[in-house]
Amino acid sequence: MKPTLTLLVLVLFNQSSLAQNSSTDCEKKYQEWSRQDSVIIDYFSIPKINGGIKSIYQSINYPELAAKSGKEGSATVWLVVNSDGRAECVRFVKLSDEIFRLPILNAVKKQKFEPANFEEQSIDMVFLISLLFQKEK
Repeated sequence: MKPTLTLLVLVLFNQSSLAQNSSTDCEKKYQEWSRQDSVIIDYFSIPKINGGIKSIYQSINYPELAAKSGKEGSATVWLVVNSDGRAECVRFVKLSDEIFRLPILNAVKKQKFEPANFEEQSIDMVFLISLLFQKEK
């Protein structure tokens, strides 16, 4: 069984506010993002998942216990794609079952992205990914 993946939302943040990656900084970034009512987005290019969404899909291992019991679930993952194209500050906005946390976390952290660009410079950008784990039909 493999999860079905859906890309949800992209939000642009000020590059200087995302420059560091300590646990406290990640929490501040997440809190800033969660308080936003709306986001004004100027001209920029969004990050791209190297290999496309299928590369994340293929790297997530459906938990064996979940597969055996037929358990299905969903998650929404919040992360920052940094200017080097790596995932930072990975947080779970929604997670239906803890059994899916580690496989998702591992897949997202090892994924390489093409970073967003603004005025021809790579920038950090917040990314939300919605994942749905379901049995093959």
